[in-house]
Amino acid sequence: MKTVGVLIIILLAAFSEKLLADGFRLPDQDAFATARGEGFTATADNASAIYYNPAGISQLKGWNFRTGIYGIYLPLTYEQPNTGRTFENNKTLQAAPQMFGAYGLNDYPITFGLGVFAPYGLGLHWAQDTGFRTLGIESLVTNISINPTVAWQVCPNFSIGAGLAINYGAVNLRSGLVWPTQSHDQFRFKGDDWDVGYSFGALWRPHEKVSLGVAFRSGNDYDLQGHTEYFNKVPFPKVAPLVPAFPKQHVTAEADVSFPLNVVAGLSFRPTPKWNIEFRRRLHRLDVARHGNDQAGTWIRFVVAQKNSSDARLGRRLVLQIRRNALFRQRLVSERRVYL
Repeated sequence: MKTVGVLIIILLAAFSEKLLADGFRLPDQDAFATARGEGFTATADNASAIYYNPAGISQLKGWNFRTGIYGIYLPLTYEQPNTGRTFENNKTLQAAPQMFGAYGLNDYPITFGLGVFAPYGLGLHWAQDTGFRTLGIESLVTNISINPTVAWQVCPNFSIGAGLAINYGAVNLRSGLVWPTQSHDQFRFKGDDWDVGYSFGALWRPHEKVSLGVAFRSGNDYDLQGHTEYFNKVPFPKVAPLVPAFPKQHVTAEADVSFPLNVVAGLSFRPTPKWNIEFRRRLHRLDVARHGNDQAGTWIRFVVAQKNSSDARLGRRLVLQIRRNALFRQRLVSERRVYL
């Protein structure tokens, strides 16, 4: 076992292989807010405000429920530069459900809420002979948040809200070790963890036609506990083997991975009762490098390289439910890679 462990360390250091940890931020947590181009922070007048701006549920009285499924189609393709062969992501159809509920007290300016949603997730699955199987074959990122929330209407035109986010994170990553197009070897990491975060927001209406909203959601730091599996069935290369064949190894492993914090600000303008025009600005921040190891001594370096990123969205709504929205995105969100 020690010989194999040392072999894997040398193998990984020599080939500097990279395994993609593909995950996506899932910002669309309500159909109504999505139809407005996510310009909902300064409106936040249904139960999904638990996600968009916790202070918004202070506008609700009695019981309020929202639920839905975010359907995602990922028709990603890759064309080999030399051969022209085209490969497609095998996980094209994916879904992320969300549920929100809120209850506003009739005699007190207090509203309680609970949300269950997936702020990040999804994955990819590629064929074995793409030529980049040592970078990644399959990835699945799961991030589920259970978010109890309370909001207080401090005065008729100002509210605040806060919530506790109980988060579950799991990662399943699979790649090749040295064989670029043959399925003779494999490396897999699986792990999961729980983390606790928080959210808060404020909603202010300085004028009957104008409202301002701001919301903050903390990032997540997971210490993923799980295992690694790796094997090589055929010596590589076959002529003068540098890496011998060895049976499957299954060892306990751990790795750290983080998801970014989010800050959102919005401005809503209602020129008439039938119109609501809102501008929203979001900032994501994450610049960390995480790592882990297994009992065989193999280092698994999760390097999450994300520049500060932001987007701006403008949404408008007519009372007849005719919706238009525009998205102005600045600097794509992130590049997440796991270096082995």
